[in-house]
Amino acid sequence: MRCGCPYCEAFMIQAESENTCICPDCGYRCTACLGTNSMLSKEEIKQMKEGRLPFPFANGGN
Repeated sequence: MRCGCPYCEAFMIQAESENTCICPDCGYRCTACLGTNSMLSKEEIKQMKEGRLPFPFANGGN
């Protein structure tokens, strides 16, 4: 995955040994495009299954 650094706009490259992208110019690290900050807990999954919590993107992402 490659995305642009929000600080210096260089292309960031995913680190092979980590779940993060690293900017080769300024060293900024990010996980936004990898989805590692979007993990669901077992309780959240259970609530979605039971209909007590809406599924993410249930309306097509709008």
